[in-house]
Amino acid sequence: MVRARLAVLIVFLLVAAPAGATARASSGHPAGAATAASQATSLVKAWIGGDSSAYQIQFTLAVRLKGLGVSKVVPAGKSVSGLARPDFYNWPVHLKSALAGLHPQAVVFMVGMNDGQGMTAAGKTLSFGTAAWKKEYTKRVKTMMDTMRSAGVTRVYWIGMPIMRSAAFGRKMAVLNAIFRSQAGAHPGVTYVDAWKLFASSTGAYVGTWRNADGMHFNMAGVNRLVGAVVPLVRRDWF
Repeated sequence: MVRARLAVLIVFLLVAAPAGATARASSGHPAGAATAASQATSLVKAWIGGDSSAYQIQFTLAVRLKGLGVSKVVPAGKSVSGLARPDFYNWPVHLKSALAGLHPQAVVFMVGMNDGQGMTAAGKTLSFGTAAWKKEYTKRVKTMMDTMRSAGVTRVYWIGMPIMRSAAFGRKMAVLNAIFRSQAGAHPGVTYVDAWKLFASSTGAYVGTWRNADGMHFNMAGVNRLVGAVVPLVRRDWF
């Protein structure tokens, strides 16, 4: 009789158990894990870096990100910088230090304006665009992305170079963009932002409406256009 009652009780408990409790048990995570995970992946701090192009957009972008609810945004763009001349400004070193001090969840980075030149690596001079140059530049881009992700950055928005008025200069920027896009695709969590198409006409031609007189940098309309392309990506991923 006692055994029969125990059997009935066990069946009742199994049937009455909430579906959610069963799911939590099978997931292997504590009951509060979902809340903790959502808090860990909320966007509280963001960091913006890169060359003069990044410097141009960083303050407007910071305002827009704060408008989304990001508590702290640190602009760190450095004019005339790049990845080709670490003797002038060593981005990997500065990046590692900046991320260690801030611990941002998101990074926006844009560089390349000053990288259409030769480089020195292991005591050798590498001419721009050669196979050896592309290999070395790819290595430097990879190092930057690896540093960002290993520092705990959840999402990286790597902005490519826009189309240029000078066709010759534009061809150099296209070489960089191909590397940026390829490396972004090889790094989970890194989004490549195609600024080339954003600043070109429907036929792929240069448009001066959004650019300064030098045919390279942005005017305020261009700043707003690029920021307006980045913010929706951040909103999509975080809000």
